Amino acid sequence: AMKKLRLGGLIRVDGDGFITLTDGGMEIAAKIYERHRVLAAVLISLGVDEDTAFEDACKIEHDISEDSFRRIQQHYRAHIADPGDRPRE
Repeated sequence: AMKKLRLGGLIRVDGDGFITLTDGGMEIAAKIYERHRVLAAVLISLGVDEDTAFEDACKIEHDISEDSFRRIQQHYRAHIADPGDRPRE
């Protein structure tokens, strides 16, 4: 997996084995984190136990389509998120 990420230009590994994300890797990580955060919040708002919501968000965030996530995110921003917590577009 690490080789695939390195060859894809998403990480750098230095001579001591320390791994850092490239700009492209950071962009993907931020996108996945946003998905995780929104999906967990939506599940919690539906009454799912917090631990279960975070576990399920981990499973969903990698497989959900961009369109489905965008629509869930729009719903989250309009109906669930506190106004000060809403991420900027």
